[in-house]
Amino acid sequence: MRIPLAMLIALPQLMLFHAGVARRPLSGDQAAAIRSPYGIGESGGSRLVPQGSDSLLPTVALHALHEELAQSGRSAQREIATRLLRQTRRGGLQEAERFALAELHFAAFDPEGADAGFEGFASRTDLPGRIATQRRFRIQMAAFDAYAGAELRIREARARLPAVAWDPWHLQSSVSTLAKYHADRGEHDVVVRLVREELAALPVDVVFFSHSLPGEYLTSFEAEGLGAEAIGHMQQVRAAIGAGGPRSARGEIPPAAPHREGVIHRLEEGLLRDLPPVEADRFLRGRLFGFLSGYLARAARDTAAALRNPTRRFEVTLRQDVLRSTCLNTSRGASARVVTNCSM
Repeated sequence: MRIPLAMLIALPQLMLFHAGVARRPLSGDQAAAIRSPYGIGESGGSRLVPQGSDSLLPTVALHALHEELAQSGRSAQREIATRLLRQTRRGGLQEAERFALAELHFAAFDPEGADAGFEGFASRTDLPGRIATQRRFRIQMAAFDAYAGAELRIREARARLPAVAWDPWHLQSSVSTLAKYHADRGEHDVVVRLVREELAALPVDVVFFSHSLPGEYLTSFEAEGLGAEAIGHMQQVRAAIGAGGPRSARGEIPPAAPHREGVIHRLEEGLLRDLPPVEADRFLRGRLFGFLSGYLARAARDTAAALRNPTRRFEVTLRQDVLRSTCLNTSRGASARVVTNCSM
């Protein structure tokens, strides 16, 4: 069975932040500063390649994709990416261009082209290697139906790629893809195990989008009697990142910025990495804050609705009692990991 690659990208996390980019070169010092850890090295060549068959550098095509998506919306992603691919140079590419070409294949829902392009990066531990690992996991599971052994492969990747602040997506998409597979089959215990293992590898006061997984799979946590744990984790993270520095509470679209030579762009972030790292962190922090707030608000609405249903009132009241007990224990120092903000 082969699942359309559209499933790989149709997630709430695929938010595009940029309305446009003015392409002008940076100074040598600026370019060097941005290359690590976000960069991949100089791509070479002019970015003002005349449009036409096989003429666009992949980095230029990828920028054009993000700019068009900002205007037309994600529903046109496949059509736009496929058109740009037809205009994109394939041969004689340097490293940054080869990576951008693989990402363009991914955006065009071309699993074979994307998998082949990312294969050469997946053994690395820098940002391109981490993105390539995630992409290949998603492709293998959702496009090639290779779910057998996926849990072990994710664990191995987590051991090889420990959490770092400059990779806020970590293994979120891989865990989410596999969790959805098991959730659809009612295997909620497996879903909870997958999410818990991912969360255990992450600090709660740093922006990692995996922290939203308990909200995405709250139904599975509740099915296992762990709804309070999921809600408590999201509350703790939201409180921590809200107090952890400047943020945009709504994750607003950043202003236009010049292209930063050597920076790579992934679909989930639009052209965000063209911004200075401090500004990029502010918008990423705001995006996660928004995700968590949305999931918590939905949980609160579901709780209110359930309390109006006599058949579910006892279940919900019990969950609230468990959450209050957890908060009380935390305030006494019993568990610093569980929750710091006990309001719904």
